[in-house]
Amino acid sequence: MGKSSRRKGANYEREVASFFKEMGWPDAKRHLEYQTDEAEEGRDLDGTQPLAVQAKCWAKTPSISAIEEILTTEEYPIPLAILKRSKTGEKPLEVAVMFLSDFKMLLSALLESAK
Repeated sequence: MGKSSRRKGANYEREVASFFKEMGWPDAKRHLEYQTDEAEEGRDLDGTQPLAVQAKCWAKTPSISAIEEILTTEEYPIPLAILKRSKTGEKPLEVAVMFLSDFKMLLSALLESAK
């Protein structure tokens, strides 16, 4: 992977961390590459509990299989892949990918809290 691609990826990780801060995770941040535990877990961000976040930004649409790179832990039990297509000349596309079982759990919790 070239320097330009690494920089693009790091910038997107910071962008996603900022999104999480705005949404109520004040400690969300991109972890540094030498923090091997997080890297081995497939997480790009810290401070997003319970979500184990992997962020991908590619010119072509990233594969949903990126979620399979994320290992869960007790602290980060819900894997979430945030994917962005950013090809020059095309409208950017961003999606969030999670396992259906986790999505069902999230919907159940939302419905319960709305009662």
